[in-house]
Amino acid sequence: MENHFNSETETLLEYGFTQGKWVGFDERAEASKNKRIYYYKLHGSLNWCKTEDGLIWEKQFAPQEGIPKQLMIFGYGNKFLSINPFLSLIYEFSKKLMEKNYIIVIGYSFFDPYINNLIFEALSQPNGDKKLIVVNPWALDKYENQQGVDGENEFKITESDLKNLSDKFKEIQQSHFLSDLPDFNVTVAHNHLDIIPLKTGRFFEEYFGNKGEKLKELIVNLMEKSNAESKFFD
Repeated sequence: MENHFNSETETLLEYGFTQGKWVGFDERAEASKNKRIYYYKLHGSLNWCKTEDGLIWEKQFAPQEGIPKQLMIFGYGNKFLSINPFLSLIYEFSKKLMEKNYIIVIGYSFFDPYINNLIFEALSQPNGDKKLIVVNPWALDKYENQQGVDGENEFKITESDLKNLSDKFKEIQQSHFLSDLPDFNVTVAHNHLDIIPLKTGRFFEEYFGNKGEKLKELIVNLMEKSNAESKFFD
């Protein structure tokens, strides 16, 4: 079972809803999971609404009486509400980040320090060598200097590239425009980062095609590299 957390608002299979009604995350829901991808919408959805009785629905299942309120959060900053479903979604997101060793981020700009704090804090835990894998060609400065389209150039990721990305994240985290409390935001060291300089479509085609063989190969390589580094420092 894999978990797909998203801060945008696309419509897909959504975890936390049963027959269109928000039920949250409980033991029964956990027990019903099977080998599929579950989709969590951290910012809510154009497809969600809250009825006058306080219940949360996917719009197509909502009762027709009354005027439902749309549940979606716009903009940047410390915007997450201390109410469900947002509170449960953030808790679940944070829990999964702590559990996983490899976090693959696709199509996220990192311009949300609130979300970044959760990710970077999980990476900095002392109980493992976690990796954040950023799938984005623009994560590389040298890609930005190229005029070609995705796939025309092959780039070897260097330590300098990872340090540059770490510095970019630090600039975002310390931005007074993006955060109310930038001095308290978490940053991330370059050794927790990796880059796959592909656009989203090509990444899914290459890494999820052929039953995900290339994705499995990526994880195996990361594990072998981590084990080798651990032996070197022992």
